[in-house]
Amino acid sequence: MLIFERRAGEGVQIGDEIEVRVLDSDGERVRIAVEAPRGVRVESIDSAYESGESTDDMK
Repeated sequence: MLIFERRAGEGVQIGDEIEVRVLDSDGERVRIAVEAPRGVRVESIDSAYESGESTDDMK
């Protein structure tokens, strides 16, 4: 795992086609934007996912 520190307006490039940018932060939550080709699957990973629960069970 690679860890970055970014401020609002900054981002990281992944490969040639994926960009992740920090929009803003209020101290607890961070808003990010992900720009990727339409064929790239982008999902949110939350605490339920990390605990081993299926996100399908959350619907």
